[in-house]
Amino acid sequence: MTMEDCVLKGKCKNYGTDKCDVFCYPYVFTHGTNGKGGLWVTRGLPKKYRDNFKDNLPIEKENPKVYKAVIMYIDDILNRVTWQSRGIYFVGATGTGKTTIVATILNEFLRARIIQHMQGGKSIEKNPVFFVKLAEFQNIYNSQFRGNLDRQSDNADRYSRMKKLMKEVELLVIDDIALRGCTEGFQTEMYEIIDYRATEELCTLFTSNETYEGLQECFGERIRSRIEGMCGREVLVKGTDSRKGGLW
Repeated sequence: MTMEDCVLKGKCKNYGTDKCDVFCYPYVFTHGTNGKGGLWVTRGLPKKYRDNFKDNLPIEKENPKVYKAVIMYIDDILNRVTWQSRGIYFVGATGTGKTTIVATILNEFLRARIIQHMQGGKSIEKNPVFFVKLAEFQNIYNSQFRGNLDRQSDNADRYSRMKKLMKEVELLVIDDIALRGCTEGFQTEMYEIIDYRATEELCTLFTSNETYEGLQECFGERIRSRIEGMCGREVLVKGTDSRKGGLW
């Protein structure tokens, strides 16, 4: 990674000057000493979405109203996330851009928080954002009960750390919630996380192929009610499946 790849470059007055080098504190704080660490790596976001920002959000044509609302949200992002705790539940078919939207919001919020921290505002003690695919989190939960005792113990520790992070992070993104059925035990774990965040007024973004009705069938009424209370009405993202490949 080079200084040209620094996500702060459009916001930093030192970019392009003799002060812009790998020893720059904001750069190290954001990207680590080798450009492969820092907050930008530990946010949990897949590499595919690393460079998603509002300037390249590709949903305007098929979802103009959603695009406008997302841009307004991003333009007031510190207030929307930190003070208003305005969660959003994006619903739509596979490949319509839901994950791209929440990744963009997450990236913009993290960049805004880093700038706020560097300017002497609210400090950052740990990464303020975290992205998690629910299926992966569910697999980690299940792994606690598989293999030998040492493996179960290691997986339980991993799960415990991830659960704590999901509960306490300033902005949490849960991708593909209600993608598949889950056990009563996992429902209880998810309710604890979501209820904590709702009670503590922490902002959470969700993507799903299911409406609130479908969410209830998967997770039960308690979780559906909590999420609806955090997010309000569903935001429908329309369009064709952009993940389809091939020549035609």
